[in-house]
Amino acid sequence: MQSIVTPEYMQKKELDAFKNGLSPLDAMAKAGAYIFEEAKKFNNVLIVAGCGNNGGDGFRCAQLLNEANIKTDILVVGDINKLSEHSR
Repeated sequence: MQSIVTPEYMQKKELDAFKNGLSPLDAMAKAGAYIFEEAKKFNNVLIVAGCGNNGGDGFRCAQLLNEANIKTDILVVGDINKLSEHSR
């Protein structure tokens, strides 16, 4: 059985990790690499990303997929002019 993680729980865990020295950019890189490990099983990938830091996870995954020559499209939901600093 899979556990369900709430947004509040994840926010707390992220804040704890940041307090212990993990940078937001490192967090995005790690999350993007983790997503990549699953996404690379496909020939074509569509990444749907928001404009916040979680979108940055998707952008990093897309970068890795592109480097692996896997056809990748990104759909940004929201105003790209309002991307978070780290997603940019």
